[in-house]
Amino acid sequence: MENITSSLEDYLEAIYILELKNKVARITDIATHLNIKKSSVSKALKILAEKDLINYEPYKFITLKPAGVILSRRILNKHKTLKLFCEKILHINEKEADSIACQMEHFISCPNLQHFLHLIEFFQENKEISELWNKKSDSLHSDCELLKTPPEISRGD
Repeated sequence: MENITSSLEDYLEAIYILELKNKVARITDIATHLNIKKSSVSKALKILAEKDLINYEPYKFITLKPAGVILSRRILNKHKTLKLFCEKILHINEKEADSIACQMEHFISCPNLQHFLHLIEFFQENKEISELWNKKSDSLHSDCELLKTPPEISRGD
């Protein structure tokens, strides 16, 4: 699959979400979902259609082609995993976690995303460690005192 920009990934994700909700997507719905102008949506849809990821004709419904569905699901799963990590492990509020996940989803590889999943599972399976972590994170201050140099961590290799 040809690489696409993070902006185009956002369009694919929006189309996928709208298709799940409404069976089809419209330019107006996509613009509303992404909080952008309809003219920007039209330009992006032309590019996605050229890349054979969507079915698009002006003034008609937009649907994902099979390759677009696969890519959209991958993007959405990254987003959901990163949001869950931010909320459950880092204790970031839902709105900010969603924003952070949206930014990170474009740059993290699937193998690296697995590390996030494993850490989420590790905390779910190890309640004592999870409770210790929760106490530690509850004691953190909202200022930037944590911007000091991080300690070296031994991997035990």
